[in-house]
Amino acid sequence: MFHKRPQLAPPNVPTDWVQSNAWISWEAPLNVVHGESHRQEAIAQFCGPRKDHGYLVPVCAILRRERNNPVDRNAIRVDIGVTQVGYIAKEFASQMSPLLDKGKCNEFTVAGVITGGAFDAPSFGVHLWLDRRVSPGPSIQIEEDIRLQFGVWWEYDPRRAATAEPTRGNEVSGTRTLKRVALGRWTAFADSELLSRVKLAREFLQTESDPLERHFAFNVLEEALYKCRDAFPSARDEFEATCEKHHQEMGQIHPGLRSLIGGVPFLPTYKQIAIMKTKSKDYAAAEDWCRCGLAVYGDDALESEGIDDLNKRLAKLINRKPT
Repeated sequence: MFHKRPQLAPPNVPTDWVQSNAWISWEAPLNVVHGESHRQEAIAQFCGPRKDHGYLVPVCAILRRERNNPVDRNAIRVDIGVTQVGYIAKEFASQMSPLLDKGKCNEFTVAGVITGGAFDAPSFGVHLWLDRRVSPGPSIQIEEDIRLQFGVWWEYDPRRAATAEPTRGNEVSGTRTLKRVALGRWTAFADSELLSRVKLAREFLQTESDPLERHFAFNVLEEALYKCRDAFPSARDEFEATCEKHHQEMGQIHPGLRSLIGGVPFLPTYKQIAIMKTKSKDYAAAEDWCRCGLAVYGDDALESEGIDDLNKRLAKLINRKPT
């Protein structure tokens, strides 16, 4: 199932892996915890009430060896703190328990994440990175076929991407380069794959220098972060920072759009961040973002939708009654 070494290995994740959101760029965690369906209330305490897009909550999962378990002699219990959330699946426990026994290790901690809690997918699940240790434990190298079989929620599937149709607002992207066609297809992914878009768009922006390529990548990243704003820590801050960077580069992007398609298409960036700032009652910032968007459109807007929306929002913000 996976390659294994009997000796215990030191931790291999940074101590701030949760706070820094390092986990978002990792490979997919594994769906190897069974029995969560019987412990939904226990898991829910680490999240909250159901909401539109559910939760992605990074957690430290303690794997505790139960040598005297009457049902499975290889049993490995999974706890978050002192709360049991399930057991490692038998096919994995049978491979891992000898490593723990040989290393005289009763427990070790790995990185994990809780998912679920959406209105249309209310059940919670716990997924683990068995090879990302928070405390000393067995060194496990997961084989690629196991990752593909048990990996969840952000694995990029090229076969699915190849059959997905670009969404409205991305048709133009397909006329320039294969890279931008790929970005258009990312936006057609389901909400359960938002982190795939975050990860891939981030990586794309790290190496791409072409202003138009960056523009479409910014759009993808902003849309995904906006939808994730209540799902994982600091998504709001990253969304705002991404919008700031995108706006700073509009000086180079604007001429490219005008040359390629004759003007500036609808830009969701300014509408989304104006909404977010308004909801957080930062009305001055919301006004500023509306004005920034209107300045970017200038006389080159290809459609009135963006301008009309920003003008209406700005008027409401200016005329709102002080509280």
